[in-house]
Amino acid sequence: MLALMSMAIGCGSNRPVAHWDQKVLAVGRAHDAGKIDQAERDYLRLLKNPPSEDARRFVLTELAKISAQREDWGEALKRYKMVYAEGIDDEASATAHYRTGIILDEHFGEHERALKMRRDTITRFPRSVAAEMAVRDHAVYYKKAGDFEAMKRDFNQLASKVKGEPALGTLLFAAAHQLHKAGRTSEALPYYRRVWTEDPDGHLADDSLWEAAQIYEKRQDWPNAIAVYRKAAGLLQSAWFMGNDNSPWANDARRNLGYIYMLFLDDYPAALREFDQFLVDFPDGLLTDDVAWDRVHVLRLMHGQTAFEEAMREFAKQYPESRYIREVKRRLGEEAVQ
Repeated sequence: MLALMSMAIGCGSNRPVAHWDQKVLAVGRAHDAGKIDQAERDYLRLLKNPPSEDARRFVLTELAKISAQREDWGEALKRYKMVYAEGIDDEASATAHYRTGIILDEHFGEHERALKMRRDTITRFPRSVAAEMAVRDHAVYYKKAGDFEAMKRDFNQLASKVKGEPALGTLLFAAAHQLHKAGRTSEALPYYRRVWTEDPDGHLADDSLWEAAQIYEKRQDWPNAIAVYRKAAGLLQSAWFMGNDNSPWANDARRNLGYIYMLFLDDYPAALREFDQFLVDFPDGLLTDDVAWDRVHVLRLMHGQTAFEEAMREFAKQYPESRYIREVKRRLGEEAVQ
């Protein structure tokens, strides 16, 4: 936080600003060391001549934190309100708004007002980290209440107000996740689907695909499991200047496709295609030799013992450091890996 503040309010060519910036950093170190009385005095002194609006709001937020540390909840509320009531929709306002709701709920027992603050944090600041935390708290609130019908109504209404914003995917995924954990998978699935259809570029789209595919696989609903796993397996991105930005589920999804075809549908050619595609997409992954070994067994199922032995020899050439080499030696002898 202090490093970010340094970038926002200080620069080497503006000596008064840089000097003020260094003072803020020094006060922050005192605050972190638990010297809250000293930090409060110094923050109040700095508040008299802040070099920018951002600097002033930063100091107000730190002062509110100090009040909360002292458990002076009334003063903390006043200071947080000075930040969020100015009508500036930034992360500082979002955080102040969110923390106000927590204080109202936990220390004043104003639960309905706290609920409104939480909802407002989500809809007023839908791009903020604070909104993500508010969504999480809101989902836990309904979980504890055990009222999933009310949760769905509330989350649907909130989602309608944040379309096109990062909070949309967060809301839909949180609803799906709570329903999923409660064993209400038929109700969870539409929410997972909404994540990847309504917020396809959001950071939870791949997670929603994976969770939905897991539900379908557990049900042995192979057509839907295959369709969703295939969509997840296709979330591959790469560029020469940045390497790859693949979904963390893409490799597991591709491998699971192969397993479904091999173990449950007895469609060995389809399984082979999936494993081969895995090796193309993830030639240096942690699971690469595992999938290459799976491929060896598919060839055994397709073509018999001779093909199996030839596939093992080829595997030994390509993956000489794999733990499966011991199995190759056991079956074919030491000379097979020379």
